[in-house]
Amino acid sequence: SHSCVCCAVSTSFVIMALPRLSLAILVVACVLAVPTHAATTVGTLGSGVAVAANTETTITYTGLSLVVHTTTASTVTLSSYASVVTTMPSGYSALGFSAQAGFTLAIDGGGALIKAELTTPPLTTSAAALITGSVSAGCLQYDVDARAYNKIDIDTYTAGTKTIKVQLPKAGTYLFAAVSANAQIPTFYNKTRATSSTTASLSFPGGFVLDVSTSSANNVTVSRASSSAH
Repeated sequence: SHSCVCCAVSTSFVIMALPRLSLAILVVACVLAVPTHAATTVGTLGSGVAVAANTETTITYTGLSLVVHTTTASTVTLSSYASVVTTMPSGYSALGFSAQAGFTLAIDGGGALIKAELTTPPLTTSAAALITGSVSAGCLQYDVDARAYNKIDIDTYTAGTKTIKVQLPKAGTYLFAAVSANAQIPTFYNKTRATSSTTASLSFPGGFVLDVSTSSANNVTVSRASSSAH
């Protein structure tokens, strides 16, 4: 593995690029919680839904669905997020649904979130028309306090139904965007980002941009410090 430190005025960035092949050197033991049951229920946006521990529960809402699995009995609340209040990064255009711009996921129960698979309602006709040629559908995790975005890879966009399927990594707010092919990848600090052997341009809150170009696939993490020793 290799790392470097980039310093700005009273601010430093610690960047770590870890080759994925390092698993041949470092063995990490993981214990995954395997769901023991499956369940289905009907939910209402904005209202909590009780789910059992280690149970893959499909919650069906009007026009959309959420498949969730937690390690403890939990209350899951999926709410509409009305509109985009912070300008999206360059190369990203907000996609909307008929009743909302995105969704906020909240989980109360104290356990680990193993899975939160969201299938969105259909995009509006005008929003779906933006997804063409080199422009693809994408998902952005939104930090309300930092007013910043982090790109989340989607599973699929189905043109026929105009729906997006995406794995939500944690509780939070998620918005959707039409993404230009050469757009930078918005990323939170302290967030591990997988990069391929081609060049990737990562943008961070505050205007810091990191261009990564390596001969193999890597995991890149940028941490921000409040002061510098240099």
